[in-house]
Amino acid sequence: MQIVYTEFIVIVHMFAGEYSELAEFEKLLDDIREVLQYERRSLKKQNSMTLSETSALDQFEFLEKVSFDGAADGDVEDADRTPGSPTCRLHISNRESLDSGKGHSVSSASSGHSPSLVKRLSSNVFPVEKKSETLTTGNELLDKALVHHLCQCSRHVQHLNSFGPLRFKEITAVNKLVRQTDIIHQLSLLVAASGCPLTVDEVMPEMNDNEELVTLWLQCCGSNALFVDVNDLVTALDSQFGASLWANYMAVANNVFPCIVNLIHGHSSDDMDGEPSAQIVTVYEYYDYFSRMARKGLTEYVFRFAKDMLVVDGLLSKERDDQEQALDSLYGFGFSERIVYTSCSLLARNDPHTTAIIAEYVERVAQYPVHRAKVLNILLYSLENTDQHIRQGACIALGVLQAKEAISELAYLAKCDFVTVKEAARQALLTCGDDGQMAMLHSMPTTFTDLGPVHTLVPQEVL
Repeated sequence: MQIVYTEFIVIVHMFAGEYSELAEFEKLLDDIREVLQYERRSLKKQNSMTLSETSALDQFEFLEKVSFDGAADGDVEDADRTPGSPTCRLHISNRESLDSGKGHSVSSASSGHSPSLVKRLSSNVFPVEKKSETLTTGNELLDKALVHHLCQCSRHVQHLNSFGPLRFKEITAVNKLVRQTDIIHQLSLLVAASGCPLTVDEVMPEMNDNEELVTLWLQCCGSNALFVDVNDLVTALDSQFGASLWANYMAVANNVFPCIVNLIHGHSSDDMDGEPSAQIVTVYEYYDYFSRMARKGLTEYVFRFAKDMLVVDGLLSKERDDQEQALDSLYGFGFSERIVYTSCSLLARNDPHTTAIIAEYVERVAQYPVHRAKVLNILLYSLENTDQHIRQGACIALGVLQAKEAISELAYLAKCDFVTVKEAARQALLTCGDDGQMAMLHSMPTTFTDLGPVHTLVPQEVL
């Protein structure tokens, strides 16, 4: 908590003046600091010596068995202790170097046997107990949920402070941070109440209106309604939908639920593959996602998601038959965020048959205003992809839609990108009316003839 909170509040203070949306977030974090408390803990640090270190120290055990002046270990008390004598000086020097000023007296071996050298070095070099102050809400469940959402915020702020007109990822990140502000505010209210959230009524009362979501959540949350372990959520989803998925979508059934979890965590459709990026899912993330994406029910959503994944895998397949089957399925296929993302890479391929079908799909789904806005958002997001082929395909798709809304972004890429992307952006600008054509002309490189005659400067002779 201490590290995550401190690092993130520094970032927010740095950006709050630039983004008015973060002003409320900055104030919220300052308010949270007032309700958080420092807990003084004893941190027991175990001996962390390696085997090689212990072995090395064992080589000096002979010092415990041989007198410092020829006397046996049992005869140390009989050795010369006269101040200034060689035996006394050597004995004290060695003991003081081992004790490292910890206050051990020379007489600690009065029993006739000195402590093991390894044990003494271990206790001096590796302290047994250390006091530390830890920032906490006073509730481990709230601590874990708050740290999780602060980490999510840290991931979003990476897209802030963009340059140029390509700022869709930045706008998306700010919107996500605003939502995280609401969630952290709700957590702060639970902290202020000093209660331990146990029920959905205490944490997310509005979820009670959706019986299907509540039932699934209670299957995996146990006595803690604030968050669930990712594996428990995947297991609960699999127990409810797994058998049917394996029967109908065997090729993708194993990846459906991990991808859904990544989307719940706020990843985009082009970044949802792989293992979940966090260990828990909070009830806020769970309800926010499924209340938006599964309005027709969890069952319909899960199977539509699996179908989309199957089509995308086919479109990206190296097997021509699988690709043709996936292309054929696009006829009459409705809007799919994942397929629109995938279309960007497919449109950049030098395959007229594939690009014609993909272009027809993008144009058809964008006929409806609500879908057109979503398609444009996906394409604008793809213009900032690190893969130049995806940027090229996004430019082609924007040209298909004659997207005047993207003139500034296309004009920027027409000047500042690889040749293939520049050309795709210019061709797209030509479809965007007079404004687009003007922007295309301004994006063309300036030739030397446009600069006028070249004057040669002849240096004067130095007298």
